[in-house]
Amino acid sequence: MAPDEHGRLGTALEEWRNRAITAFVTGYRETMRNTNMSLWPSDPHAADALIDFFLLEKVLYDIEDELLHRPNGCAFR
Repeated sequence: MAPDEHGRLGTALEEWRNRAITAFVTGYRETMRNTNMSLWPSDPHAADALIDFFLLEKVLYDIEDELLHRPNGCAFR
């Protein structure tokens, strides 16, 4: 692979990442709003806080999983 001229590949990937995140979260919000159980908060700030909470929970789960299942025996217990 040729060197990335002027960071074009990195910039394109960052833009794609941002569009993918926006599309996913938009679709998720629309789906949750359209349920009969009203699971999605009507307050946009509460909805953002809920997403942030679940993202943080996922990150912490992934860190714990990585620490517990390292092949070199380095486990956090």
